[in-house]
Parts: sequence; C-alpha cells; structure tokens
Amino acid sequence: MKQYYYSFTMIICLVLPNYLWAQNHTSPIVLTSGIEILPQEQVAYIEDPTGEMSFEQIQQKYQQGKYQLLPEAAINFGMSQSTFWLIWQSHQMSEEKYAFKLYYPLLDYVDFYYEDEKKQWKCLKGGDKLPFHERKINDKAFLFELNLKKGETKTFFVKIKNAGITRSELSFVNLKKYLEKRIYEDMFWGILYGMYILLIAYNLLQYRVLKEKSYLFYIGFIFFNGIVTSTVAGHFYQFITFRFPLLNEKLIAISALCSVIFINKFTNSFLNTKQHLRWYRRIINPIIITAYLLLVFYLLSNQYGISVMFGNLLMLFSSLIIIWVSIRAVQRNVPSAEYFLIANLFVLGAGFIGTAINAGIIPNIPQMKYVSPVALAIQGTLFSLALADKFRKIKNELLQTQQEANQMLESKVKQRTQEIENLNSELLTQNEELHQSQEEILAQREFISRKNAELEAQNTKINSSIEAAKLIQKAILPYVQKEKDLLGNYFVIYMPKDIVSGDFYWINKINQKTFIAVIDCTGHGVAGAFMTLIATNLLDKIVKVWQIHEPNQILETLHQEIRIVLQQDENKNHNGMDASIVVLEPTPEGSTAQITFAGAKNDLYLNTHDHIIQTIAGTRKGIGGLQNEEIQFQNHHFIVPKNTWIYLTTDGFIDQNNVKRKKIGKPNFIQWLQECDGNESNEQKNILSTKLQAHMKNTQQRDDICLVGFQIGDNHLL
Repeated sequence: MKQYYYSFTMIICLVLPNYLWAQNHTSPIVLTSGIEILPQEQVAYIEDPTGEMSFEQIQQKYQQGKYQLLPEAAINFGMSQSTFWLIWQSHQMSEEKYAFKLYYPLLDYVDFYYEDEKKQWKCLKGGDKLPFHERKINDKAFLFELNLKKGETKTFFVKIKNAGITRSELSFVNLKKYLEKRIYEDMFWGILYGMYILLIAYNLLQYRVLKEKSYLFYIGFIFFNGIVTSTVAGHFYQFITFRFPLLNEKLIAISALCSVIFINKFTNSFLNTKQHLRWYRRIINPIIITAYLLLVFYLLSNQYGISVMFGNLLMLFSSLIIIWVSIRAVQRNVPSAEYFLIANLFVLGAGFIGTAINAGIIPNIPQMKYVSPVALAIQGTLFSLALADKFRKIKNELLQTQQEANQMLESKVKQRTQEIENLNSELLTQNEELHQSQEEILAQREFISRKNAELEAQNTKINSSIEAAKLIQKAILPYVQKEKDLLGNYFVIYMPKDIVSGDFYWINKINQKTFIAVIDCTGHGVAGAFMTLIATNLLDKIVKVWQIHEPNQILETLHQEIRIVLQQDENKNHNGMDASIVVLEPTPEGSTAQITFAGAKNDLYLNTHDHIIQTIAGTRKGIGGLQNEEIQFQNHHFIVPKNTWIYLTTDGFIDQNNVKRKKIGKPNFIQWLQECDGNESNEQKNILSTKLQAHMKNTQQRDDICLVGFQIGDNHLL
C-alpha cells in the first residue's frame, strides 16, 4: 500500500506541472497543408515598455500566463517605444518545411528564438537595421524557418523593436509553395514599377515639349512616391540599398516628405490656385513649408520616429486639404479638376481602408496590402490624364481664341481697306496742296541757308573776339619770369571753364613785401573775364597807388570800390568775387618769413613738412554785392620756416563733381595735398592734375579752376 502511495504521489508531481503549463499556454498552430496559414487567437504577445527585459524574464511571464492574445493574424501597436514579444506553439503535421513570416519590411529589429536539437535556445537576428545579405532566406518579408519534424511541437519567441510604427502581418508559409507563388507576386510589382517608370518618362517628354512646370512637380511626386511604395513593400532595400540599412531608413522619411512637398506644389500649379483659389493657396503653402521644416529637422537631428509620426500626420492632413481644394476647384469649373479630384479620392479611399484594417473594423485580408500601391498607381495615371486633358482644353481655347482673333482681324482688314480707299481720295486732294507747299518750302530753305551763313559769320566774329579777349586776359596775368622771380619754386593750375575765365591770380612786390592774390569773380566766360579786368585794375590802384598793404584793408577797399564801379546801389547789380590775399615779408632772423593772410570766403592751406596740412579759414564775407557790413575782414599773422608750402585756390577745384555728382570736397583736397608732400613743384602739379582729371572723367568741368602753390624760399627771406 505504501508503495502505491509513493507511485501515485510521483505521478501527481509529474503530471500536475504539465497540466498547469498546458493551461497557461496558447493552443498550438497546426501546420498541415496549403501555402499560407493565418493564426486565429493562437499568438500571444507581451509588451516590454523599458525594452530591458531578458529572454528568461519573458519566458517566466509566459509560463505565468501574463500575456495577451492577438485577436487576428496581424499586429499594430502604432508609434510605440516599447519592445514587443510574440510567443506561439507550432505543431508539424507534414514533412514539408514551414517558416514564420512577418510582412512589414520597415521593422528595425526582429529576433527569432527557437530550440535546437539539443534543447538549447538559439537566436536569429533580423530587421532592416541589418544588411539584407545576412538574412537566411532571401525575401522582402522576414522569414524564419521553423525546422520542425513531423509530429513535433515547439514554442517560439519573436522580439520586435521599431522606431516607427510597429505593425506587421503574421503567417506561417509553406516555403516551397510560397517561393513559387512569389514569382507571380513579383510580376505584379514589376508591372506596377514599370507603370511608374513609364509615367515619369512620358511626362518628362511632355515637359521638354511644353515647358510647363506642372510636369516637373508631377514627375517629382511620382518619383518619390515610387521610392516610398518600393521601400514599404521591401523591394528597394532588397535590390538597391541592401548593403546600406541606414540609407534605406533615411530614404523612407526623406521620400515621404518630398512626396508631400511635390503633391502640394503640383496641386498649386495644376489647379492654378494663385488665380482660381487664392484663399486655399494660403493653406497649401504652410503645408509645403512645414514639410520643408520637417525634412530639415530630420536631416539635422536624425530623429526617425518623431519625423515619421509628424510626417504621417502631415500626409493625412495634406490629403484632406487637397481633397477639399479639389472639390472647390470642380465647383469653380477649374479645367480638368474632375480628374484631379477622382485621382485623390482613390488614394484617400485606400488610406481609409488601411486605417479601418489597423482599427480592426474590417478583417486584415493579405491581398489588402496591394490596395495602397494600386491606388497610388491609379492616382499617378489619372494625374497624367488630367495633365493631358488640361493642356488639350488649353489648346482648344487657344484655337478658339485664334479663330475669333482671325475673324476680328478680317473685319478690321475690311474696315481698314475702306479707310485706306477714303484716305487715297484725300491724298489725291492733298497731293496738289503739297506741290504748292513744296514751292514754299524751297523758298524757305533758301532763306534758312542765307540765315545760317549769316549766323556762321557772326559766330566766327564772336569766337575771334573771345580769342582776342583770351589774349587780353592772359596779358593781365603775371608773366612767367615775374612768377619765377617772386614765387621761386611754384606751380599754377589754371583751367578756364570756357575760353576765358572768371578766375585769376595777381602777384606783385613792393619793397620787401610780396603780394599774392587768388580771386574768383562772379560768373565765368566773357562776363567773368570782364570782372577780372576790373579787379586787376583795382588791385593795382589799391596796392601800388594808394599804398594799402594790409590784406584785410585791401579786401575791404576792393569791396567798396567794386560797389562804386558797378554802381550796385543804383542798379541792384550783385556781382562780386571771392578772394584770398597773402603778404610775405622776411623776419630779422633770416631763416623764417612772416605771413599775413586775409580771405573773402576763400581759405589758405599750409604745409610746414610735418605731414599735416593746416587750413587757415577766410572771413565768411564776399567782395561786392549785398554783404553784412558788420562783418570785418580778419588778418591772420604767423611765422613759417623756409621750405614751407602755401596753397591758394578758388572753389572750382574743390567743388568739381564726378559722374555721380559727388564733389571732391575739402577732406579729399587736403589728403591730395598731403600726398604731394616732399615732391617738387612740377610733380605736385602732375599729381593734382591727374587726380582732378580722374575725378571728373566722363563729366564736364563745372566752374573755372585756379590753384597756386609756392614754397617759401631764399627770395622771400633776408
């Protein structure tokens, strides 16, 4: 009896755990026949929010029954950062080979755990983060061979981690039959991709012919849409980026955003929202800008999950807006908007079907995965037809417009013909009048010829008179020898605006005093020249006859005499002049000279070889005309050493403008004088003349120019 008790206890200890195990596990998936077997509430899943749970911990949870069952042969966990484990049992009923299939090529990490013949757990790595050639079975889907013997039952674990949307179709496939069936599926995809290529080639040819930018936006949409489709289907990674997993991941995000950009640009261009739908354009343009910002964000941050999440939301919002805009375009009779609306409805319908499958509203039939790419292909085809229809209508409108223009032109031609006939009759009448007028014109031509001859003769006399005046004016200027005797080392830049000048310079020496004056008379040409004659005569009388030697008194006396000579109080004549006068006389030391300067609106420039040009300002009062008589001309006294340079100029040099009407100005003039420092008189004259000519290139001289520069030398000292 005791022996039976121990035997019964042993049986209970062995059977009870197995009974409990069976109660806590899913029913096995029986692999019998057919190409593809879909599990029905036979696959368990465990969510690991931290992603740090080990395989052993997952096994323990499964044994404890802490899992949930998948309601159908698909998973859709959305944009989740969790790691998900799938667990099931498979029972082999045939000799054929079966494999577990996950069909969503964009899963980052897929680890397949199985027991080998020695009851040791092994792991096969998968996912689109690994190069394609490392897969055990060459297929766009993730295939893991179960390696079960007939009558054998085993438990399998799959670990899934994805930065984007975690979803996939689940099935168990007969490897041999599946690979045979895949040939037909690949034919379908080949035809689909061929349609994309043909659409791009056809519309590229249309663009080369029509030069319409709508085609470029459409080509860009088809191109990036094709990349998105082939990437989601797994073919792009399988055949193109198979060695570059990171590039494949980047392409899906970049292409999706570029697709949004181009479809919205195509909408703007095709529907001509700028003209027909301005208000809706204000909604579409921010979508394009947002897509650009998301694209830049992804390229800079490489945040795939965030970019995909917001990209999907933007694509959904963009689709709804485009449908809305398309409906409004149809209502407003925008050309070919009907094609555009129908094309977008196909894609929107495919999107709603996908959403309904994900939400469990309709069953996840495997063939449903073809709905979206087929809808996109139909959309692309309808877009192409829409473009063709749009330009057919535009062509018809142009032909109709041309016909109307031709009819209008014919009407105008008839009208113009009648007008021409009427004009011809008038011309015949006017022709007789022209003959009479011609005789009068010939008589007038002879009269004009005589007058021209008289004017040329008068002009010749005037020019001769002005040339004679030039000789007279030249005679009143100091002759060269006098300049050399009184100034020593000097130069003069004397440039009349016309033949004769209103500027002049005057030099004299009385006893030990040397007088230098530079004067700018009102006006230029003949009027200015007459003023120089008056001023020269008065200076001679004031300095030589009346013996007035102080510069300020010379200017004041000259001012009063000009008013008397021109009778300015009686005839309101306001002509006058600006002047600067320097009196040089030696000092007892013998190595320096005393300078007394007075100016009437003109300044004196002094260089004592310290590389600084000193400006001695003249009195702000002119000579002659109406002046403020309370202002008195001021003398400036200073002692300068030998070799000091003194410059006197009229305003013609400083006020000369360039082609941009900008004057030389005092700062530039002083800088040019500094550049002359250390040079001989001839070199200084060349420097200043060259700079002046360069400044006034391509423009005219605006005023008479007179500049005198001289150096204090032995002839100015004791």
